[in-house]
Amino acid sequence: MPTKTALLQAIAQCNDEEFLEKLLQHFQQRAEKPDSVSVFTALKQSQEELAGLKIQKEKFFSIVSYELGSPLNSLKSMADFLMMDVEAADNPFLLESAKMLMAQIEKLQQQMSNLIEWSNMEVKNYVFTCNTFAVREILETAVQLYEKQANTKSINLVYKPSKSILVSGDSRMLQLVVNNLVANAVKFCRKGDSIEISATVQDHEALIQIKDTGIGMGQAKIDNLFNVNRKATQKGTANENGYGLGLITCKVILDLHNTPLRVQSEQGKGSTFSFGLPTVG
Repeated sequence: MPTKTALLQAIAQCNDEEFLEKLLQHFQQRAEKPDSVSVFTALKQSQEELAGLKIQKEKFFSIVSYELGSPLNSLKSMADFLMMDVEAADNPFLLESAKMLMAQIEKLQQQMSNLIEWSNMEVKNYVFTCNTFAVREILETAVQLYEKQANTKSINLVYKPSKSILVSGDSRMLQLVVNNLVANAVKFCRKGDSIEISATVQDHEALIQIKDTGIGMGQAKIDNLFNVNRKATQKGTANENGYGLGLITCKVILDLHNTPLRVQSEQGKGSTFSFGLPTVG
């Protein structure tokens, strides 16, 4: 049986709110006994601290979402107008600079989307809307979004149009999943590599697959891929930075859809990410 000191230390380190609530009720019933009072007090204090931290986390994520998201959207709109003027001007250097600016803004927007979605799901502040849609809609949107980045790195982005496959799920969330998977493939592909995006039907399920011939990874990295506490993330082939939230967000979203994110990869030979969705009709 653990000592009272060990029990108090375990309570202080616990961050499971539901468990603390049940434990608190248990000790509350026994609080009239002298040897239970200190444990009950420590438990109540830990629960109050956890509730306070949760409120602070929700407030922080709300501030990040509004204070960074809104100005970034405004900046994107201004850059769109700038691009129209620059394209009309006969200045190759200015045009190339504007394209680089647009690419960086779009990258920041993607990272912000990941942060906001992940934070919303962390504090359970999201609305899951299940609807019926065509798979090609989210695939074609992702191709259009990352075609320029792929061309800049001389990567062959191949989209294999599929017949009209209708699926069920949250199309907005699943769009973010596909965007992240394509962005990840572009990040870790070298000049001359290729990325293939496809969707097929297998046993009443639409299998969406993003396959690349990039640098790949070993089993150790695959095992640590969805660990939110990992210290560092690998830079891309063009020295691109990242926060590691993209694939983690994908996994959380697909968990909500009760479907796994499958990963196959081999060092130096590329990676394949895939997931299934229930077909409709």
